[in-house]
Amino acid sequence: MAGRWGPLLGDGGLLTLYNDGAQAPGAAAYAYVFGTSFSTPQVAGALALMLAVRPTLTAAQLIDGLRLSARPHVTSPLIDSCSNANPGRCICTTATCGAGLLDVPEALRYAGDPGGYSAPARIGAVIDNDEVRAAADLGADRVANSGSDDGDGDSGVSGGALGWPWLAALALAVWAVRRSRARG
Repeated sequence: MAGRWGPLLGDGGLLTLYNDGAQAPGAAAYAYVFGTSFSTPQVAGALALMLAVRPTLTAAQLIDGLRLSARPHVTSPLIDSCSNANPGRCICTTATCGAGLLDVPEALRYAGDPGGYSAPARIGAVIDNDEVRAAADLGADRVANSGSDDGDGDSGVSGGALGWPWLAALALAVWAVRRSRARG
């Protein structure tokens, strides 16, 4: 479902290399991709690069490095924050979508000196243009979710690829692979 804002704010994702095979390798192609299925491998790759810089990083340091180095989420005076009541196009917060946007060069800078790392002062970009105003004038992008808030403060939103469950799982997986290779 494209949502009411689709014609005005059609966001097809990021153009990248792709393989068009559905159940087996297919032809090389380009495609627009988005979401955690696309961002999780990027985060895993960032973790691997961090370990290449400093193989002794712990799982906790990997998580801290990604969180501290993340770019802030964008903001908008016209688009509401993500929640069960606003499931369409919405603005992420650290509570709904994790620490922010992956910044690999900064994560690698953290890996180089975890104890001395200082994140640069940054402010999230503000989205406010004619397309956003026209879309906001249409009202909510999608109807509210029927699910209820389960009391954990995330209003049913998963936390994204930089949310703590994803970061913890990825960091532990990378750490376990590194440890098993060191033994074997």
